[in-house]
Amino acid sequence: QIFKNNFLRIGAIYTGFQYIYQKGIDMDKRHIPKNRGDIYKDLLMKNCVGSASTLLVKKKCFDKVKLFDESLPSCQDWDMWIRIASRYSIDFVNKPLAKVRVHDKFTSWQNSPNELYLGWLKMLEKVENLYLSEGIISNKILRQSRALANYNYGLALLRRDMLAESLEYFFVAIQLYPTYVKTYVRLLEYLCRRITEE
Repeated sequence: QIFKNNFLRIGAIYTGFQYIYQKGIDMDKRHIPKNRGDIYKDLLMKNCVGSASTLLVKKKCFDKVKLFDESLPSCQDWDMWIRIASRYSIDFVNKPLAKVRVHDKFTSWQNSPNELYLGWLKMLEKVENLYLSEGIISNKILRQSRALANYNYGLALLRRDMLAESLEYFFVAIQLYPTYVKTYVRLLEYLCRRITEE
């Protein structure tokens, strides 16, 4: 119905989803859609669309932006959503209509932070090469997205008790996006941990 009412403007529709454990039991965690319309800049900050299991995409979108980029170490689906959103509007159904299984090899900041970090940066290189010259995206947004990649990687290292290593990535995040308050909160957490250890 959404496609029918907005046939020319909308290129893809996504839904909410329910996370489930490996044995199929529901987790106390859901992804609820919030971003619709021109969400290109939103997607550069985070994968607000989520799992590929929830999307309906018009064939013409793939004709225009091509298929998934298997050369990326991670974030192949996120890269695709960015490319679609650069050309089309995206809408959602505000209900969890799919289930996503979480398992030992599930790509996340907890299980595979290095893979996610490298995939995010590689994806941003593509965005810069494809869209910066067209004026679709600005250097400011690219810097902020790179900052968030470094912040999330630093946070993943901090949660693994790799305190000194995390500090390097938090400092890079501050240089790129000095007004992002969460980075300072994590730095304070780092300092408190060091004081406690001593």
